Amino acid sequence: MFSAMAVTSQGADRALLDALGKRPLDRHDALPINGLADFEAAWTLFYMIRCAFAHDPFNPRWECRGRYLGTLRVTALGLSVDLRSRNGQRFQSAELGGLGGYLSLFRFLHDQTADSVAANQRVMASDGSEPWQQVANPATSQNSPAPSQA
Repeated sequence: MFSAMAVTSQGADRALLDALGKRPLDRHDALPINGLADFEAAWTLFYMIRCAFAHDPFNPRWECRGRYLGTLRVTALGLSVDLRSRNGQRFQSAELGGLGGYLSLFRFLHDQTADSVAANQRVMASDGSEPWQQVANPATSQNSPAPSQA
């Protein structure tokens, strides 16, 4: 079970970075850890899980310091994890509700990210082109002047 958690937490964190940019607590306008909304708290928790495994995949331990000290709440899942006393403690899947709780957290992040990315793509492609086409051919973008007829 731990190997699945190690791989999925690392992969999900990387996918979130690729799709959405900086982690919630790495943004210049970041709220304190206790004030994060559900999605940001879930992503931060997944990042913390990823860090626990990154330092020692066979004996994962929480790495909770600095701005990562506080309580993460994902109210949509009824999950609350107080990281203030966990630094150096062994990660236990029971803290998340076991494998089922971990999978619920993973699914929550997936669903929220898919909705956010889909909404962003609809805005980006409002001129009927695919988002990658706007980057590859800026002349077809709504913000670019039409090519001149010479």
